Amino acid sequence: METALEAARREAFEEAGIPANASFLRLDTTASIRVTCFPESEIWGEDRFVVPEHAFGVEVASERVSMSTEHVDVRWLPFADAEALLRFDSNRTALWELNQRIRGLGPRDIPDGRE
Repeated sequence: METALEAARREAFEEAGIPANASFLRLDTTASIRVTCFPESEIWGEDRFVVPEHAFGVEVASERVSMSTEHVDVRWLPFADAEALLRFDSNRTALWELNQRIRGLGPRDIPDGRE
């Protein structure tokens, strides 16, 4: 069974062409996703109700990524613009944590006077 980091490396490569040897940062943010969000979950049986979600940041050496056909759009955005587009709270939390960490801020530091 693959680890969360191995899965992140595989998914990043499959979905965006990010090399497996890129620098990944494991975030503290975790969540659970109900199995009904995955069409293939029917083959997993009736004992699994949720799938754990682990968050990572990854350093991308260039602004060019090679998106899989699973995705239709990619954009590089400032933090606030990206945060506003996210649908799930777990994704907003992971993005916030990554933003704080890469800016060298603590969990209670307020960047640029905003929360």
